[in-house]
Amino acid sequence: MKHTSSKWIAMVVLLILFTLAGSVLADNPGIRQSLLAPVINSAADCTTVVAPGQSLQAAINNATNGSIICVRGGTYREQIVLRTINSGLTVQAYPGEKPILDGQSSIPSATYEGLIQVNASNVTVEGFEVRNSASRGIVIAQYATDPQVQRNVTIRNNIVHGSRDSGINVNGTSTQRPYNILIENNAVYDNLLKNSGAHIGGSALVFLEVENSIARGNTVYHNLGEGLVADRWTSNLTFEDNILYDNKHSSIYLSTTQNPLVQRNLVFCTDNRDFWRGSGNAKKPVPGITVRDENYEGQTTKPPASSGQVIINNMVIGCGNNFIVSTQFPGGGLNNAVVANNSFINARGDQGAGAMNVLFEGDANFRNSRFVNNLILQADPSGQLVRILLPLGNPDLSTFTVANNLYSFAPLKNWITNEPGRVVGDPKLVNPVTPTRTGGIPNPANYGLQTGSPAINAGMNVNQVTQDFFKQA
Repeated sequence: MKHTSSKWIAMVVLLILFTLAGSVLADNPGIRQSLLAPVINSAADCTTVVAPGQSLQAAINNATNGSIICVRGGTYREQIVLRTINSGLTVQAYPGEKPILDGQSSIPSATYEGLIQVNASNVTVEGFEVRNSASRGIVIAQYATDPQVQRNVTIRNNIVHGSRDSGINVNGTSTQRPYNILIENNAVYDNLLKNSGAHIGGSALVFLEVENSIARGNTVYHNLGEGLVADRWTSNLTFEDNILYDNKHSSIYLSTTQNPLVQRNLVFCTDNRDFWRGSGNAKKPVPGITVRDENYEGQTTKPPASSGQVIINNMVIGCGNNFIVSTQFPGGGLNNAVVANNSFINARGDQGAGAMNVLFEGDANFRNSRFVNNLILQADPSGQLVRILLPLGNPDLSTFTVANNLYSFAPLKNWITNEPGRVVGDPKLVNPVTPTRTGGIPNPANYGLQTGSPAINAGMNVNQVTQDFFKQA
């Protein structure tokens, strides 16, 4: 919900610009490449230039620390690997051109490696189309034998699609966790092709055993698994300003992660039933944002339960559950968490499919946590708005604060009673349309507040919330 409305006109203008850019990025990745200029804009800054027919790996092997390798437009059928001795390199598209790394579904030969494999520090990889990897698209991984912890890696402005496994994978080891990894402004789509049959699992853009890193401004869609994931033994990750839709499993997924910040993401599900789950006439889209601590069966050492989650200023629209909290082991769930100032709009599914806007499973923790200032709209009063799933357990809510949320109609059974600051009624959004598969990226301005909305100035102060979705104070 909004505290003030004085900057509404400026916010709408910013959103229209944001949405037009987002539509181009997601729907036409080729144009996307030209919109996102590389950090190095002048060919005069290139230390080495690689042209089609030459080996990009040979240029990397011969480069010295601080070199800028610029790759001319064309198709390169090779894996590139930046090893520890290649630290300090920039490998990027030649300004104004688009190089393509094509694995032709046969490269790389090693399982779990990337078509671009980064095992070095102080590296930037930018401006490539990475397609048809036989394994993963781009991998940033800590060598177990490297005494130095991997750090300061930027993966920016790339298009990653057609990978058999994940699109972008960042991972460390149990003793060495990479940090200062920035994954920014990439388009990640049509990955995890291994799941096109009976196989399930995997994530399009995932962090494991990583600290103090960021995924920002990425567009993640049409992947046959989860979208953007903070997984086991991660801490202090930031997921912000990303667009995610129509992934086969939850678009944002948080599991056994410490102190993640998830803010200003646009998450939605369309009516494209290829990315729904269920069977027959009882299907529904997958969840939008999921907090779910997994027990990682088969692992001797288990990660701790999630804690310190800050989930603020996100828009989630049209998914089977727009927000869900669950766990596979005692103590998992929301611990010292803040879920505030989000908009959860019109969950959907086939009749009988169990679509519910906000769902808390009863066996999850809600210790020292807050769920406040959220706008929960369900246009159809027969739909499920919010619920604690009590058949799974009766949670201890003694330290769980639920306050100042707006509900489009009064919550039914199995929800918090006597909520202070509760608002019930039409939030008066501009035009809260449900996304369709042919409608492109929905305009977030459609889900803003009209003058006279009961949500205006109805929220409580939350220290972690200093701006809104539009970066307005």
